[in-house]
Amino acid sequence: MNCNWVDPLGMLLCRSAVLSLKSRYPDIEMTINPYDTDSIGYAAHMGFFKSLSDKVTFGKAPGEAPGSENYVPITILNLEEMHRKEIEKGEYIDVQDMIEKEARRLSTIICRRNNKLYCLLTYILREIFRNIPEHSETNTVIFCGQFWRNGKATIAVLDEGVGIKNSLVKNKIHRKYIFNDRDALEVCIKPGVSRSFSPDQKNKSNDIWSNSGFGLYVISELCNKLGGEFYLISGRNYLSVKNRTQIIGDTMYKGTAICVSIDTDNLDNTEILITEIVRRGEEIARKNRNAFANASIPSKKLFINE
Repeated sequence: MNCNWVDPLGMLLCRSAVLSLKSRYPDIEMTINPYDTDSIGYAAHMGFFKSLSDKVTFGKAPGEAPGSENYVPITILNLEEMHRKEIEKGEYIDVQDMIEKEARRLSTIICRRNNKLYCLLTYILREIFRNIPEHSETNTVIFCGQFWRNGKATIAVLDEGVGIKNSLVKNKIHRKYIFNDRDALEVCIKPGVSRSFSPDQKNKSNDIWSNSGFGLYVISELCNKLGGEFYLISGRNYLSVKNRTQIIGDTMYKGTAICVSIDTDNLDNTEILITEIVRRGEEIARKNRNAFANASIPSKKLFINE
């Protein structure tokens, strides 16, 4: 098979598929024979091959490449372990503050010194990362990013948790109308839908970091309005949003994968755009008896501690 090129989402999903096969069939020997092409060299530098096994000698390990204004290599983050280390240093005791810090760090690498892009990437990564410990029942995040020659920035985030459907139906309210992965994907990008929803907390927002179910809604709408692309994969289905068109197709991935591609030439009014998207989302959510009516503070702002 000729592999002409690879992208962040493809590498993360392929990595997960290979590791799943290794786990299911531990006695079957798997051999990697990378051939010399630009795409293979790129994947090796990004940490793909060594992410499959510590016995691989080809390329760099995940997170080993320093990254540049063009890319962030495959990076495996354990949020619980990172939080513990921050506590040991006496800094950022709140896990969500730690997530904000890490989102800023990753955005700094790939933003090409473009402050507008830095702000937007930080917002997107923070909103994705802060959902993972609560909803995916895992603390491990796998991330990869690339700035392309056509001026688009792509970030892919993957977790190997329980998946969106299995998370949402833990709430008996959502269990009444979510029956499969397709239902779950369509519902989770609607404003205010969260596993943590409770009717007596519909308008409650005492904790600024409380999950309000607006993150994926805002991100998908941002991609729509900025000429970007949004992909959400979980269970047997994927959902894509591109050119104001939503498509749902078949796939197979146990956890949750998200890919966002943004055109970086059109970022002048991002903060105003987020405000408008949230305002419209809150109007929609108030009509949904199974959704939080108000977005949390992080979902409304590019930065929290400023």
